[in-house]
Amino acid sequence: MDNYFSKAGLNRINTIKSLGDFCRLIKENPTRDIACLKDGLQRLAGDGFLNDLIDYELTQLLEKTVYVPNPGSFTFINLFDCDYCAFNLFYSNELDFTDKPLCAGFAADRLMLSLTDGDIRYDMFRQPDPYPLDILDKSRKMELVTKDAVFANGEILSLKAHEDIIVFKESGDKSMILLVVTSKDESAFLWEYDTLTQTPKQIITGDTISSRLEHTLRLLGELGDPASLPHLWNFLDYEDYNVRWEAARAIMLIDFNKGVEALEYLKKDPHPQIQKSVAGALVQVQNLINA
Repeated sequence: MDNYFSKAGLNRINTIKSLGDFCRLIKENPTRDIACLKDGLQRLAGDGFLNDLIDYELTQLLEKTVYVPNPGSFTFINLFDCDYCAFNLFYSNELDFTDKPLCAGFAADRLMLSLTDGDIRYDMFRQPDPYPLDILDKSRKMELVTKDAVFANGEILSLKAHEDIIVFKESGDKSMILLVVTSKDESAFLWEYDTLTQTPKQIITGDTISSRLEHTLRLLGELGDPASLPHLWNFLDYEDYNVRWEAARAIMLIDFNKGVEALEYLKKDPHPQIQKSVAGALVQVQNLINA
């Protein structure tokens, strides 16, 4: 077990018996499909896991001068990772998950179990075959499947990537506590929808690596160091189109002439959004030259 799960979660796994039992099930799962973990997740919740976890975290806080349940934040704790799934505990108050103008599905399959005291009300939508994922089609509205459904304490929802979109509406406890198993088989992009009109609004990054690269390239462009140019040029061939375009924008910010070369390089890019953006940018460049 020590070599199978992330080091950050090993002490929890070895201390909390119910969590250790669940991890053995994960390790012995021959299919590596998280759907096979549903019964084990149900047993984990029924074994008083939340109380054991709170006791564990409080003990760590008392015994250690500095203790942070890392990786984590004010809204989640990563309990462990392995090579095909991650296990997290999420907490939100009602203001954080209700009345959101935009909603999106998931980049990977999820099992979601409620530990909330009281029912959570939600609407479930279905995405009508949003493929290819990196080209937005605004005519494909998400479809309402279930309205005002109830997510009860101890219940598990199985959510499929790029199919299911859940919109939480209210919680009887005014908060929400969830155990979530997430597959590591993630896609790079998600469609984000207008919750009210159900129409697609934009493409967002579903892969954390792609998202971090995009922000890093943007930062390098703003810093304006010419030494970054060879590295930025390498990303013009990156597999995700949003990273390729951000690299070109960064090059343009640092060196205008090199930026024009980057646009010319991307004229034959296979992605239609890149083709459209390059054509528009080259028109602007020509207007600047002629001015």
